[in-house]
Amino acid sequence: MIEGIKQIGEIVLKNGNIDFLKSLTLDVPKKINGKTQHIVFIDFDLRKKEIIFDFDEITEKTSEEYLWIGNADRNNPQDRFTTNDVKYLLTQTIPNLIDLLKDCELKKKLEEIKNIFFIDLGRVKGRYRYCIETKFIKDPIDRTEELLKLIDKPLKIPVEIAKTISKYLKEKMNLNKNEIQLFTVKINGKTLINNSAYINYLTNKIIEQLFQEENTGICSLCGKDKEITANTTRFNFKFYMTDKIGFASGLDEKGFYKNYKLCKDCYKKILAGEKYIWNKFKTRLGKPLLVIPEFLFSTIIDSEKLDEWSEYITYFFNSAKNIEGLKKFENRLKDFIEYEDEKNNFILNLLFYEKGQDFKILHLIKDIPPSRIDILKRTQNKIHDIGIRILGGKDTDWYISLEKIYYLFPIRISKGNPVDYKKILEFYDALFTEKPISYHFLIKQFVGLSQVYRFERFNNYNIKNYRTTWESGLTSAILEANLLLLYLRNLEQIEGGEGMNIENLDLKGDIKNFILEMRYSEEQTALFLLGYLIGEIGNVQYSKDNPSKPILRKITYQGMDKEKVLRLVNEIFEKLDQYKSKSDGKPLRYHNEKIFGEMMTLFGNLKDKEWQLTNEENVYYILSGYAFATYKAIKAG
Repeated sequence: MIEGIKQIGEIVLKNGNIDFLKSLTLDVPKKINGKTQHIVFIDFDLRKKEIIFDFDEITEKTSEEYLWIGNADRNNPQDRFTTNDVKYLLTQTIPNLIDLLKDCELKKKLEEIKNIFFIDLGRVKGRYRYCIETKFIKDPIDRTEELLKLIDKPLKIPVEIAKTISKYLKEKMNLNKNEIQLFTVKINGKTLINNSAYINYLTNKIIEQLFQEENTGICSLCGKDKEITANTTRFNFKFYMTDKIGFASGLDEKGFYKNYKLCKDCYKKILAGEKYIWNKFKTRLGKPLLVIPEFLFSTIIDSEKLDEWSEYITYFFNSAKNIEGLKKFENRLKDFIEYEDEKNNFILNLLFYEKGQDFKILHLIKDIPPSRIDILKRTQNKIHDIGIRILGGKDTDWYISLEKIYYLFPIRISKGNPVDYKKILEFYDALFTEKPISYHFLIKQFVGLSQVYRFERFNNYNIKNYRTTWESGLTSAILEANLLLLYLRNLEQIEGGEGMNIENLDLKGDIKNFILEMRYSEEQTALFLLGYLIGEIGNVQYSKDNPSKPILRKITYQGMDKEKVLRLVNEIFEKLDQYKSKSDGKPLRYHNEKIFGEMMTLFGNLKDKEWQLTNEENVYYILSGYAFATYKAIKAG
């Protein structure tokens, strides 16, 4: 994965140091407490000898556009043209850069600004020697000279000057302090951010700070003997612990150099690659996710094609995520033909993460060939076709997409965040890497899913019922769970599913086809038919005025052993005589005699055999039959 990030960074940096600095930019909020945030421009007009203030709203591009990478450390000279603290620009930044820059046109301009617009306090040494003279601002509120008479301590000068500017912005521009995030400098109406002298200076300064210990050794990425650092604290994606001694080799700070070390070139590439991936390869699959490509051989992708290729990668992955993503990818496929031909030249890494104050890696799925995603999509389409054939429905129904799978796993929510997400991430890992998946683990999830719907525990889980009732939601979920098992059997990732011989079953075509396609065993079929009859009784019990179905109370959702199942069979026999069909008033047993008979035959055949199913499986297959019967009733209206 790190190699993939480096490769992306290498392509990005072909545009020069500006992209390296952009990789360091920090997020800026567009709104805080409902208030729109702004960037303020301080424009030094050398022709008119005026200081002009203007502002603009913060956008998603502001940070990169004005190169907001944070201020210099407190112990270092402030040298950033864009800052969140205006007092730096009003006092030390410009004088500092004059001292720090090599001879160039920018340095001459800054000297001119200092000579015209700044006061030399003389008596103060260091960073507080110079400050801006507010008389050059149109309609200044307080003159710097007058302020200085009132200030007895040099340390107060920057603070008081900043207060003066804040007062000016509020009174003249109706811009309050809590509506300002950033300040930046202009000269004669032009920003200085893209100035090559400034960019090269800042790049070298940052790299020098990271490599100031002057250690040499073998770079862990390129394998060359160079000046190296183990300081990866600037990385957003925390690959290695470098801030806790317990993770260092030999429990010594110097031991970090044995864990992981990078040369200057690789360090810059990683930073640039991280930023690009963060901006271009984000998606979501239950949790936030980065899709990180890694080239296997030389590639046609260069800096000009990188943006379009990154779009292709995201569209390609999302085509397996949901039906909407599939349609979008198909609509754009003609634009991506060139990159489709490159699919054998890269693999994908999926990095699941949480982003709060810190970036936290939750799970990494490595080395996924694009061909695996194509296989998953083909299998989705195959199962979709089976679903439409045996269940009917809209063309968009019965897609067992990656996103759909997430909602078949009940994941507890606490304070708005999933807390037992590991099981779904481990499932995705197995799915992408072709590892075996536990059938019994899945059954446990599906039974838990049924409880969320049946007892309407939606506030405590990731499950949201988008259907009109909990029952219609449960019905769809259980049928989708059946299709997921079929999907995984087609991928040969779960055991079982040989199926019974159904030729001699005297059942309606739709029921028989469902049992055949789902590859049910004798026990599973017997339970499915029991569930189907429960569904028939429930459909008669249901009315708009009385939507509850008392028959469902007979199901113990935590699990049912064989004895409980057989007692339920006897109760169903009585209920089929008790309840009458809504269509003709005849007992339900009259309309379901063959189904009941086949069910009893199957249970009879199994009477003296060892029961192979678990208590949870018993519930799941009963619910499968119930869902099938209920779905038919809902579809019929």
